[in-house]
Amino acid sequence: MAAIKNLRAAVDLRPDWPVASNNLAQILATCADDQLRDPAAAVRLAQQAQRSSGDEDPSLLETLATAYAAAGRFEQAVETAQRALELAGDKGEQELVDVLNDRLRLFRAGRPYVEGSGAAD
Repeated sequence: MAAIKNLRAAVDLRPDWPVASNNLAQILATCADDQLRDPAAAVRLAQQAQRSSGDEDPSLLETLATAYAAAGRFEQAVETAQRALELAGDKGEQELVDVLNDRLRLFRAGRPYVEGSGAAD
């Protein structure tokens, strides 16, 4: 997938750029293609993005929660998603609040989010 290749190049060039790390993590955590999904790398990248920007960006925390769930770390996924939900609510980001509520239902049920799975799309 070209997006993965391009984002990897961007992360290699600018490892402190949270946008590239976050976008790559989101793809690696949620890709419908099992061969492209890489939960361990997604967690590392999402943690890197979150560290680069602090703990106040709910969209980066959503990616980290999604990566934790992809890696089977559902307790951490729920905790992180709840923190993201609180921040998104405080910032009035209703669309993200809706996404996070859907993700939380999946994570509490022990299920990761996968693009195109029909669950919480």
